Order: sequence, then C-alpha cells, then structure tokens
Amino acid sequence: MRVIVLQNDDNCLQDGGDIYISGYSGGRQLAFLEKELKAARASKDVDWVVVAMHQVMVSSSDANGADLGLREKYGPLFDRYGVDLVLCGHEHNYERSLAVRGVVNGSETLTPNPVSRATDDIDADLGTVHMILGGGGVSGTTNQKFFNDGTGKVITAVSATAGSNGKRTSTYVQEKAVWVGVRDVEHPYGFAAFTVDPGRHPGDTTRMHVTYYNVNKPNGDLSVFETFSLHRKRSDGHAG
Repeated sequence: MRVIVLQNDDNCLQDGGDIYISGYSGGRQLAFLEKELKAARASKDVDWVVVAMHQVMVSSSDANGADLGLREKYGPLFDRYGVDLVLCGHEHNYERSLAVRGVVNGSETLTPNPVSRATDDIDADLGTVHMILGGGGVSGTTNQKFFNDGTGKVITAVSATAGSNGKRTSTYVQEKAVWVGVRDVEHPYGFAAFTVDPGRHPGDTTRMHVTYYNVNKPNGDLSVFETFSLHRKRSDGHAG
C-alpha cells in the first residue's frame, strides 16, 4: 500500500486556516503528487493507493461543503492513476461516496461521476471511494447538517479580500449529490479501522476491509456502524 498525505490548503479555494496559502507551492505539490501516483501505479509491489488530506471533494453536509479547487486540481490525477481511496476530515461527520471516476457531463461544479452503485463490496478498479472521517472527538459536530433533498454544496470561488471575520467569503453552488453512498446521520463520533488481505499468489484478488465504529455518548462505548470492502487485482499479475 502506498499512502500519500497532502496539505491541500495549497489547492483548495476555501479560506479556512490562519493564513490563506492557496497556490503557495506554485504547482510543485501537484508535480509531486503526480510523480508519486505514477510511481505507485507502475510498481508491481504496490496494490493499493490511498490519499489522505484535510479538505474534501465531496460533502452532502451544510457545513464547509465540497471544494471546486480540489476537484479541478486533484480529480484528474486521481482518475488517471486509479487512486483507490481518499480519506478526509474537515466536515465533522461520517460520509463516504460511491466509487467515482470522471465528472458528470455538463456539471459546472465538476460533480464526481458514480460508476457503481455498490456500497458493500466495491471494485476499486472502477473508481475512487472518498471517505470523510471527521467525527474524531470535536465539539462542533455536523452530522445533523446533512442535506435531506439529495443535494450538496460546492465552494466555487472566494472573495478577493477578507470579510469582517478575517476570511475570504465563499461562493457556493448547489449540486445533485449523485455520488452519495453512506452517511451516518445519527451519530456524531467515530473512527474507521482498515485491514488488507493481500491475496495468495501473483495476480490474485486483494481486499481492503473497512469497519466504521461509533464512539457512543456518554461513556465512549463502541458499536459497529457499518462494514464494507474494496477489492482489486494484485499489481504483480500484470504483464510487462
């Protein structure tokens, strides 16, 4: 497994940090990301490619929202190199997408295009699953803010200067959240555990098993919210 961790304030539009640093690397982060993804997918020793970052490309919560800057910059690379899983925070709730690849035709928000309706056993060769794991103990939870009309909101621009709160004001566009897979509306807190079955021989199927646990109030007792898996063929079975 190759895990790539990104500080994506460089490529998101939203002004959410202490200092607005969108574009600070001058494209160097994207060049690094493509280099790492290309090397991972060319390696017969790497089956799974996972990206971890803070801000999100998908969200159906009326909190921060998805970010068009990330969709523009990262989306084509995730598609080109077949990223299996994207792990994010930012929204203080749990949500995961269907497997997505490309964008919905004609979408001004570059809405990720669902390529499968499967939610329990997902073919990772088809597309990327995005997981929002933002319920790690924060006080300002957002599980109660999910849109219930099948939509989400996307940050498409920010103001040139800061507003009265010291932050650039976001412009939002509503979209049909056709990529939604599973959401935890009821529970604010939780975490995910991952295990990988590598398979038994070159070219065999490898599986990633995921369990999402709720951490229940008031004493922190655990319960299982859901389990699912992703599968793909091992890279060492490819010719060449």
